[in-house]
Amino acid sequence: MSTKNIIRVAIRAAKESSGDFKLSAVLYKGGSVLRVIGNSPKSIGYRRGLFKYEPTRHAEINALHNMPRDVLKECNMLVVRVDANGNLTSAKPCRACLMALKKAEISKVAYSNYNGEIVKINPSLIDLNKWHKEIFS
Repeated sequence: MSTKNIIRVAIRAAKESSGDFKLSAVLYKGGSVLRVIGNSPKSIGYRRGLFKYEPTRHAEINALHNMPRDVLKECNMLVVRVDANGNLTSAKPCRACLMALKKAEISKVAYSNYNGEIVKINPSLIDLNKWHKEIFS
C-alpha cells in the first residue's frame, strides 16, 4: 500500500473514531497495514504514574496492544487527528506514547500537525525530556 493510501486509511479511521478526539493510528510494515485503530474512551490507568489524570487509552497504545514484539520491531506508525470539518490537525504523540513507541522499537512515526502537514520522526532519536505535547484546541 502506498504512503498516500495509508494516509487515506488513517483519515477515514479518524473520522469514524468514537473518542472525544477524532484520532487514529495506523501500524504498518513495508506496504502492509497491520492495524488501524482509534482512541479508546475507556480509562485503563496504566499511566497514572506518569500523569496526574489520564482518561483514555491513546490510539498509539491501542495499535501496539497485544502485538508480538518481533512483529512490532521496525514497524512504522502514522497518527492523524481530524477536526470537526475533517481537516488534519495536531496528533503529536504525548510523552508516554512516544516512550511506548521507543520501547516497541517502532522505526518511524509520522503524525499530523496543526498546519495539516505530516511530520516524520525517528523515536529512537528523540530525547523524552525535551518532548512536549501540543495543547489540543
